[in-house]
Amino acid sequence: IYDNHYFVFKYFDSIYETKIEHYSYIDLSQSEDEIRMNIRKSYKSLVNWGYKNLDIKIYDSNNIEENVIYQFENFHIQVSQRRTRTHESWLLQYKAVKQGMAYIVFGFFENKLAAAVLVLNSKTEAYYGVAVNDRELMTRNLPVGHAVLLEAIFIAKRFGIKKFNLGNVANSNDDKLNKIAKYKRGFSSVIETKLVYTFEL
Repeated sequence: IYDNHYFVFKYFDSIYETKIEHYSYIDLSQSEDEIRMNIRKSYKSLVNWGYKNLDIKIYDSNNIEENVIYQFENFHIQVSQRRTRTHESWLLQYKAVKQGMAYIVFGFFENKLAAAVLVLNSKTEAYYGVAVNDRELMTRNLPVGHAVLLEAIFIAKRFGIKKFNLGNVANSNDDKLNKIAKYKRGFSSVIETKLVYTFEL
């Protein structure tokens, strides 16, 4: 539960944990040029490289097919070198896209899937869901993910969504998560701090 004064008061004795989280947002009322201007300076050439060298494809309720989610799932397993989620969870995400509650952006490099992002969305807010980038290409310093994520942000704006939520970007004791958080912070100039309560009821 996020900061909710009534709920916290009513169940105060049942609070199990309280923590502070920092969420990075993009205000989609801005123009695409303004959104680009707020990107970290060092990312701008990386974004430009992506738009020049990647074939970017967008999948939403109008064109999604089941083979797209299988491709995403297999790419995730390949990059992670293990299965981290059930096949059923991927099918649920496919259904979310079919129902207009999510969309997917793929970036292909030399006809091979190199980056993928799934975004969940309501009518007012888009949520960064799952993102995967080809590690082998990244070790070659090819920035395959930047333009794909920016395109996902622009799609939310074109859908009339008000803001894009990149999720919790606070630092932690996990180096991998810290790198992801730093990467996401590079796309936004807005961070909101929230109190998050966990209850034992």
